[in-house]
Amino acid sequence: MSYAYMDHAGWVERNLRPTQKMSSLGKTVANIIGYSGGGIYNCPINVDKTDWEDPRYIKVLFGKYLCNWDFCDLSKLWILCHRKMVRVEINPCSPTHLKIEFWQRKKRDGGTSERLPDCEEMIKMIDGEFLDGYGHI
Repeated sequence: MSYAYMDHAGWVERNLRPTQKMSSLGKTVANIIGYSGGGIYNCPINVDKTDWEDPRYIKVLFGKYLCNWDFCDLSKLWILCHRKMVRVEINPCSPTHLKIEFWQRKKRDGGTSERLPDCEEMIKMIDGEFLDGYGHI
């Protein structure tokens, strides 16, 4: 089953307290997390403890591993964040949970704190570092 076309943000909105609203970034993050995590209702997050309202920053506590193949949730997360111009940072916060933080970016060029390159540009940059003869894998 593909979770790509599901309205994960809509599910979150329907399950929030009536006083809570979702920002545009909150909706984007819910859809990214929902697709990456196999459906927002299956994700190992606490929807009620996430502040979905902030338009610039969303933090989600995620109680599961992330991998780049097999289930490829890490790859999905990385690609979708770049496509939606959302900076993502992953840190440990307990032995069983990751803290995943999201910041909205506005453009593809400019200073580091305001831009986010697309996936293809990032791949070219990284490949360039290894293909110039100095990188070793």
